[in-house]
Amino acid sequence: MSDLDHAQRAALIDAHKSLSHGGLQEVTGDRGPVWVGGHPDLDREHHGVVVSSLHHRGLVERIGRKPMRTAGITEEGILELDCAGAAT
Repeated sequence: MSDLDHAQRAALIDAHKSLSHGGLQEVTGDRGPVWVGGHPDLDREHHGVVVSSLHHRGLVERIGRKPMRTAGITEEGILELDCAGAAT
């Protein structure tokens, strides 16, 4: 997959799996705000810096204001996963 690191790839995959479930959702975790997939089978936490990096690259779109934000995968994000054969 292009130049995404493991954490970015995992967050992008979870955003894709959560496409029909509201995307990634910002919640307060034990160590501060984290992002989790809206899909009911997902429980992995993603650090804010990871989601911010995906947002700055145009791979996810953040919606709303802290602490009630969501992040949905963009067409560019889906294309990134498709090109790498990682879309689920």
